[in-house]
Amino acid sequence: MAFTEVADNVHRFADAFVNFYLVEGPEGLTLVDPGLPSMRSPLERALSGSVTPFKTSAHLS
Repeated sequence: MAFTEVADNVHRFADAFVNFYLVEGPEGLTLVDPGLPSMRSPLERALSGSVTPFKTSAHLS
């Protein structure tokens, strides 16, 4: 999975089939268009060690 900062505080996560965005804000992180449920594990690995809480905008469960 590739991680790219596309704008200040906006990060794009992508693989061959899915992409989604993580937005940093004053209240923590917001996951936008979180892709498929199978993307949860790679996202959690990418965020491991992060002390910032995050919320999803849709169906990542």
